[in-house]
Amino acid sequence: MSNECMSYNGVTEEAFKNLRETAKNYGITLPNIDRGCVSGQGFDGYFIWNETEQTLKIDIKSKPWFLSYNMIDGMISDAVMNFANN
Repeated sequence: MSNECMSYNGVTEEAFKNLRETAKNYGITLPNIDRGCVSGQGFDGYFIWNETEQTLKIDIKSKPWFLSYNMIDGMISDAVMNFANN
């Protein structure tokens, strides 16, 4: 399986906190640090959040077979953008 790197802009501290909480609700661990491993429920990867530039990069190394990368991208985008727009 190939890796998929996803990038997001406009990820403020509050939006990143919301993303961590959303991931936690799905049983996925996104540590309370600016870079590290993301894991749980069949996911394995690495993330880097740059608070100054408000960017987030997630490199997904493995995922459940029934979720496409587009679905995962949509879920992450929703968690970040829904928070930013509220």
